[in-house]
Amino acid sequence: MLNVLLRSRAFALAIHALLWLLLAACLMNLGTAPPPFVESGSGAMPVDSPAPIARITHLLARGAGTGAVADTNLENPFATRYFIPPVVPPPPPPTTRQVQVTYHGYYQTGEAPARAFLTVDQKTVTGPVGSFAIKPWIIAGISPAEVTLTNSPTDGKAAAQTHRIPFNKTASLEVPVP
Repeated sequence: MLNVLLRSRAFALAIHALLWLLLAACLMNLGTAPPPFVESGSGAMPVDSPAPIARITHLLARGAGTGAVADTNLENPFATRYFIPPVVPPPPPPTTRQVQVTYHGYYQTGEAPARAFLTVDQKTVTGPVGSFAIKPWIIAGISPAEVTLTNSPTDGKAAAQTHRIPFNKTASLEVPVP
């Protein structure tokens, strides 16, 4: 029944007419004088304050609350002492480092064995086959085109590795830190 009333055309027209009448009534009273406002008197008894005002004076006195003044010059005003991150131990020092080795050729005098001419980290190293170029790398072979370096296993577990360095080329080798 209510659904039929709300969907009827007569109900929509009645609401429409009432809204136009309401708008007309508002516009007629627009230019009139405001209603008379009367000043009201105060009540016979003052209102009781729920806050204890008598105890507030000592809170506002000079020198009250000076406990936080010591922390005002901190770098971060939002810093807290509640969370202190765990101390992370520094990483262990590296056990190896990279060196740059350049083969510059070889020389031989008389009946002496051939000696390789190397630059290891900007230091000149010369030596025959079997001598250390840089510990643990030993010169294993010398030729005009390349030098062969072999590392000697120091712990007994590691296998020997071989590295060939061409003439006037730089190679990177890994050596233990002394």
